[in-house]
Amino acid sequence: MTDINTNQNEDSKKPDFVVKTPQVFGHKSRLVRIGAGWQREDGGICLRLVGKQIIEDDLYIYPTAKEEAIQEGLPSEA
Repeated sequence: MTDINTNQNEDSKKPDFVVKTPQVFGHKSRLVRIGAGWQREDGGICLRLVGKQIIEDDLYIYPTAKEEAIQEGLPSEA
């Protein structure tokens, strides 16, 4: 029951994190947003992905404040 109450609180506020995964287009790749995340009181992160997805690659989780400053594109270290 506590999970339901936590999820209701998470729905009422903006996400703390943005979830992205690399998507390849020809010879180039870029990060595509596939969901969001909320910081939990117990230190965990609740992820909510959009749609039904098959994740074949890494997930990148960015704080929303930092994500707003990052342009779309795969980081050089990935």
